[in-house]
Amino acid sequence: SDVPAIGTESSTAELVAYLVSRHHAYLRRTLPVLEPLVAKVARAQRPRAPELQDLLEEFHALRTELEPHLDDEEADLFPMLMSRAPDRARLASRMAEVREEHRRVGRALARIRTLAHEFRVPDWACGSYRMMMSELAAFEEDTLRHVHLENHVLMPRFDAAAS
Repeated sequence: SDVPAIGTESSTAELVAYLVSRHHAYLRRTLPVLEPLVAKVARAQRPRAPELQDLLEEFHALRTELEPHLDDEEADLFPMLMSRAPDRARLASRMAEVREEHRRVGRALARIRTLAHEFRVPDWACGSYRMMMSELAAFEEDTLRHVHLENHVLMPRFDAAAS
């Protein structure tokens, strides 16, 4: 990747820019492409793998939660984190809400992984099925890294300021 390594030594502005340009951009690009792929595979393979319908429903619900979550972080939480004097009570409340949203995302990812049989591809799988599993695994990995950076690198910097 051409993006520099990001971590605890990065400034808040660098970290936020990285989250938006790398992880938020990935989700905005991937979600609208991956959902129709999951729908296509679920339709085509319904007789062999009826659980793919549940996978599609879970993915759709997660997408429906994630897209406004990204907008909200960019419009509200991130500017608050970068402001010189954020409202401490509001910041604490927003960070608690975002952490709860992240817990829901984690649970949804776990259900998707279970419904996708740990992203294992059956012998009979077509190319679209193989691509779906590969993309779902990449989606999970990217989203978990993204949530980790927000929960364990970005927000802890503000826990004391929010209390």
